[in-house]
Amino acid sequence: MQRTMTAPASTFARVDGATARLHTARALAWTILLTGWIGLGTVAQTLTSGPLQAFAVLAVWLLSIGLFTEALRRFPPQRWLAVVLLLAAALSAASALHVALRGGGMGVVIAAAMSWALLFALASATVRACRGPGRSRRASPVVAGAVGAALALWCIGDPTAVNAMGARLANGALIAALLLAALMPRGAVASGKGRIALLDGSRPVWAPGASGPSPRWPVKAASLVMLPMMCSLPLMVGWCRGTGVSPEVVLGLHLAAMFGPAVLLKWGHVPVAARAPACCAGLLVLGGTAWALAPGAAAGWWLALAHGGAWSVAWVARTEAGGEHRLRRLSPGQRRLAGTGVDALVVLGLGGAVSIAGFDALAAAQIALAAVSAIGLAACSGRSMLSTFVAKIRRSMDGYRRQSSGVRYARRGISGWLWIAKRVERPIGTRPSTAAAAVESCQLSTRCPAARQRLRA
Repeated sequence: MQRTMTAPASTFARVDGATARLHTARALAWTILLTGWIGLGTVAQTLTSGPLQAFAVLAVWLLSIGLFTEALRRFPPQRWLAVVLLLAAALSAASALHVALRGGGMGVVIAAAMSWALLFALASATVRACRGPGRSRRASPVVAGAVGAALALWCIGDPTAVNAMGARLANGALIAALLLAALMPRGAVASGKGRIALLDGSRPVWAPGASGPSPRWPVKAASLVMLPMMCSLPLMVGWCRGTGVSPEVVLGLHLAAMFGPAVLLKWGHVPVAARAPACCAGLLVLGGTAWALAPGAAAGWWLALAHGGAWSVAWVARTEAGGEHRLRRLSPGQRRLAGTGVDALVVLGLGGAVSIAGFDALAAAQIALAAVSAIGLAACSGRSMLSTFVAKIRRSMDGYRRQSSGVRYARRGISGWLWIAKRVERPIGTRPSTAAAAVESCQLSTRCPAARQRLRA
């Protein structure tokens, strides 16, 4: 019998044209999302009068993403109209960035943010069209997200040179729109019946109990780290400028901390879901402790790298758990609007805190999330230990009850056998010495007081 050795399908899986198209569309959508966070945040902080106004631009961008995504879900466009909207959104974003960097004012910056939000919503619709109805769980978004992060880093370049960065962002938006228009399947409708393209565990979780039957607060806290982390990237670049580190290295290390562990875990086929709470809590607590104890700029580096790794582990764990989690008692559209609305409010609150306390407010938010994750892990561990202890007590009590009932039934059986032996002895004429010896042996073996009483009677 001849044996043939075959490699696992997950290691050497053949990538067909549809899967390659899906990965490429996802990578472009991730590029648009990350350049929106970093590029728009940098432009807003450069052109606005304070942190609150800059964070308000990001809040408008997040809220516009939810509104445009819901509009595309309710009124899905045909392919030709989706292509036209893609090109129009890219042209509008590029023109608004060009005018804003030449003194256009706050209104032009908000127009650029809304155009970028429409571009991202259309990119998400393109990913859904490439994924199709039967391909929802076929390909993991981790590698596509890492490729999108690398493209975003290449597109942004040096964020301190705002004019050059704005030109690169405008060119990148036009190129991404053209590629997405070419990748959209023919005859496909960019419907919104499936999950949002980039909500495969990448967005924060606001619903209580959304991670399964057991509370997983460390994973939830790690998913929430993305908001203060992405808001702090433009500030972190300016803060690290005096340490002799180039802005490109700062952004590269941040994005590597966010996407590198996820790629390594996926390529190594390491199951993460069971170990994710402890790992996320450990990394979050490590970052918070380093911020409190490490001197100077090392504190910020430890905080950013440790919390970026925690978000990466939480992202992989949530993709394994099934992607987007649902808010209770809400329709899909209401869930998306509620999630983006909460994100916008949190970003606006962070902007108010930064305008009062500076960069330390963002670090304090991340340290608070680390404390919440540690308390949640301790509560989960204590609850599991208590439940294990209670289960052991219940098992021992059940065993004692079964043993007691068995002893009772044995005693009753022996007592009944002695009673029958005593009654049968007289009619059949058995010698008294034999019956007495049998009774005595039974009494010695069982030591049953009830049997002795019955024999005496």
